[in-house]
Amino acid sequence: MTDNIVRQFRVFVCQITYIHSFSVSLSIKKVGKVLGIVIAVVMLLMAMCTVLVNTKAVQSRIVNEAVVMISERIGTKVDIDSASVSLFSHSFNLYGLAVEDQKQRKLLQIDELSANINLWPLLHNRVIVDDIEVKGLDVNIVRSLADSTTNFQFIVDSLKRKSPRRIGKKSKTEVNVSKIELRDIRGRYDRQPRKSAGVLMFNLHQATFEKKQLGRGVIEIDNLNLKTDNERPRKNTGKPHRGYFDVGHMDFLVDMKIDVDSLAADTVVARISSCRIKDDMTGFDIPELKAGICVGKTTIDISDIAFRQKTTKITVPEAHFSLPDKRHGRRLSYVAPEIHVRPYLKDISRPFAPVLKNFNIPLNVSTRMEGTDSTIDFRNIRVATDDNRLLIKATGHMSHLKKKHDFRINFHVNSMHAKKGIKEEIINQFPVKKLMMKQLRNLGDISYAGDIFIRWKRENFRGVVHTAGGPLDFDFSIDEKNKYLEGTASTRAYRLGQVLGLPAIGDATLKGNFKIDISKPRTAKMRKEKGGKLPIGTVSANVGECSYSGVKFKNIEAHINSDGALAEGRIENKGKLADLYCSFTFTDTDDLKKMKIVKPGMKLHLGRHRGQAATDAAPKEKKAKKSKPVRDSKQ
Repeated sequence: MTDNIVRQFRVFVCQITYIHSFSVSLSIKKVGKVLGIVIAVVMLLMAMCTVLVNTKAVQSRIVNEAVVMISERIGTKVDIDSASVSLFSHSFNLYGLAVEDQKQRKLLQIDELSANINLWPLLHNRVIVDDIEVKGLDVNIVRSLADSTTNFQFIVDSLKRKSPRRIGKKSKTEVNVSKIELRDIRGRYDRQPRKSAGVLMFNLHQATFEKKQLGRGVIEIDNLNLKTDNERPRKNTGKPHRGYFDVGHMDFLVDMKIDVDSLAADTVVARISSCRIKDDMTGFDIPELKAGICVGKTTIDISDIAFRQKTTKITVPEAHFSLPDKRHGRRLSYVAPEIHVRPYLKDISRPFAPVLKNFNIPLNVSTRMEGTDSTIDFRNIRVATDDNRLLIKATGHMSHLKKKHDFRINFHVNSMHAKKGIKEEIINQFPVKKLMMKQLRNLGDISYAGDIFIRWKRENFRGVVHTAGGPLDFDFSIDEKNKYLEGTASTRAYRLGQVLGLPAIGDATLKGNFKIDISKPRTAKMRKEKGGKLPIGTVSANVGECSYSGVKFKNIEAHINSDGALAEGRIENKGKLADLYCSFTFTDTDDLKKMKIVKPGMKLHLGRHRGQAATDAAPKEKKAKKSKPVRDSKQ
């Protein structure tokens, strides 16, 4: 009986277990069907969204909403003709983007912008762009000097506006671009009111940046045209002696290739592997420019600079720049410990000095340069010819670089040596009239120490020059505004006759001053009227002591006045009992032996020497002044 009851209970339990398992299996199947339906619906919705997003109507609606949002954000008018997004090919295309500045002027216009973007990395705050291409970009930048802001500053300010703070840690967005290509880029930079440079315009045919492995990349710039126009005549118009360089009329064509070795958030390491800069009008032709560049947050380091302007070569092993920072009160500063230049001055003749067009003597120049945005200091300057017949050692300083009227150049020449022959060779490089070349040769080897000062339209030179005739102290200046060369010179026991080619004149102690007209229009006018080979100007000198044909003279006054064709002079020897004087004329400094001496004469002092006569006359003059009636101040 008991066994039967147990058997029936087991059967009951098995039936209940079977029924429960059957019901559970039915529930799982239902859930699976429901999940399958949900997934299918989601996939269908995604497909429908994808199809809808790729339709023109939806994309047009998205573009309109984006235009309104951007316009409200930056506070100006924004237009977009059309845009297309393909979720299948991960491509984005934008056509006809136009942005105005706050004065309704065209600021930015893009004909076409396309990009290939990987969408899935966006979920992890990563933006991976395989390719960006911009075609037909126009930029119009205007800067008002009144408030020192550009017409795009409002966009920068709008992007700086603080967004509502989010709770939690900030997540950084990583941007990775593989390739950027720019085509047909045009731009204009206009500073108002316009200064000497005027409007800067640029036109770029093509530029590409392609990222390589290990953070490397290549930047290529093809046919970049930089042009300025100040809407005024070129500075050398009607002035053939001036060079063609004019910041208001430049037209440079640039091709460049840059190899990027490392590209990080704070540092860029690159190298200019090739560069060509040319301006046919001004004569600039730089077929070679190479340098290594390391750009950091606050510094720029440049190494192995190699620069060539036609046949002139410049090399700089290293240079360091400290970038300005207004917040910390830091100015731009730089230093180049070594600069080596092998210049051919004819290479800069067209842009700066046409008078140097035949200057073929190569020079070797080295110096150290450092400074700020308004000053430049030169140390250890050395200038020499290949044979060292000319050797100069000096230091220099430039200041007020930003203000042309306050601009200053100071050079101290520690020593200069010019051996016999090099002076004539240098002068013969200039296409100018050669004057007093015989006297120059008679000077022999020349050495000099002194200072050079350059100001607005004025140059000053002073120092001591040693020649075969003896030492000579001088101080003279060039007045560029009024076109005169004037100054003073003095010497003791100078072998004047040896230098002038007049053996009858012995050693002289003298001090003199001169003023020479260097105006080409005035000189040309005088030469046309009278002809001649002489400079135009005046010379006055006091000869403390001198001898002529063995006879010594003291206290001689000499005055010379030249109109370019004829020089007329007067020499006066003031003595105790009598004054001796004579006049002379000459027409050619290269042949002073043909000098004509006329009107020799003597002036006696009537038995008194000059000092006694002056002493006797003094009381009479004093008495005469007292006897003069005093006028009423009301009259």
